[in-house]
Amino acid sequence: MKIKLGFLVFFLVISITAFAFGQEEWKANAGFSGIVNTGNAENTTFGGNSLVSYKFDQNQFTWTAEGAYGRSKNAGVTQTNTKNWKTLLRYDRFVSDPMSIFTFGHIGQNIPGGFDLRYGAALGLAHYLLQNDNSSFKYEAGYDFTREERVGVADANIHSGRLYLQFTHKLNANVYFAQDVESLFNLQIAEDIRLNTLTSLNVNLTEKMAFQVGYQVRFDNQPVSGFKEIDTLTQMGLNVNFL
Repeated sequence: MKIKLGFLVFFLVISITAFAFGQEEWKANAGFSGIVNTGNAENTTFGGNSLVSYKFDQNQFTWTAEGAYGRSKNAGVTQTNTKNWKTLLRYDRFVSDPMSIFTFGHIGQNIPGGFDLRYGAALGLAHYLLQNDNSSFKYEAGYDFTREERVGVADANIHSGRLYLQFTHKLNANVYFAQDVESLFNLQIAEDIRLNTLTSLNVNLTEKMAFQVGYQVRFDNQPVSGFKEIDTLTQMGLNVNFL
């Protein structure tokens, strides 16, 4: 209970601080996708993601959210077969143009993957090795704490070393590619490694709207007992830039 309360206070303090300063640069976008089948196969799946970023002077706040929900009906029985979401609030303090010190809090759920709730915080150093009008490459290194409230087995607190890599490239004026890789190395159990990747492509349809496709892989070589090591998510839909 104390961990949950502290986590909510962390979110509240950062949110209030973000809006206490004058506006300088805002970014906001959201994506949505959905599939509905009726007749012989009856299922519904929806997915979405969003990003809001606010930067002033050498400070930047970023909020992201993503999730998917699906239900299927078989022999008159309806059940939830997809239910996962995650949201993250992050603060960066830039010590130079390519380098920042960051911290973030995250919370999410993935019941089909074995987690009633998963939340925590991280901190570290981010550094752009490449950054120009067409391409960027950065790495992040630091520490991550995650609390896992697991389905059917004992909960766990996980202390990890975190390494994150991101590469982006504009293939042309209308096509944008990105590859993200996050590795988490358990500091208490050496053989426990988690790997999260996201491969995405955005194709501009108008100045404010784009078609997006993404493929996400979540790997845990020591999953919750009774669950698989790998989860994947393929999502296609529209992305709208609001700011």
